[in-house]
Order: sequence, then structure tokens, then C-alpha cells
Amino acid sequence: MQQDRLDQLGAAEERREAVTGADGVSRHRVERGHTRQVATVFGQVSVTRMAYRAPGAANAHPLAARLNLPGGQTLPRAAEDGRDRGGARQFRGGAGSN
Repeated sequence: MQQDRLDQLGAAEERREAVTGADGVSRHRVERGHTRQVATVFGQVSVTRMAYRAPGAANAHPLAARLNLPGGQTLPRAAEDGRDRGGARQFRGGAGSN
């Protein structure tokens, strides 16, 4: 059930014009299909999300920030975006990480 929800969130993720990270760097290039494994109390799941890129800067993943995944904290603006907060809260309720 968790994997289905993550698949839905990844498929529904909308491209943004740009994402600015906590480092102040604006990222305009986007790559789809970046996947990472996440350990939950129900077992391992994979999260597929968009990666926003800029030369010399770490990738930014707004969906990871929405789901409060490790590494997603570098995107405070994305985390405060407000889109589909219910889905993020629903996932966080059962998620854990290594």
C-alpha cells in the first residue's frame, strides 16, 4: 500500500520552472526518474522523483522534501509549498529511514 502511494506521488509530481535550495542556488534543469530506496516499518520501498540540477550544486528533490526524506531538508521552500500536504503527512506517519 505504501509503495502504491509513493508511485502515485512520483507520477503526479509536476515540473517546476525552478527550485531554489537552502544554499540559495536556483536549479532550472530537471531530470525525471531519480530513484532511492527508503526503509519503512513495513519494509523497503522505492521513491521515484524529479531531480533539479545546477552546475556545482547538489541535486534538489522537492518530493523528498515533501515526504521528509533524508536529504530533502535542503529544500525548505519546497517543504513549505503546501501542495498535497495530506499525502506527505500520510506517508510520514508510517515511514522510517536508515
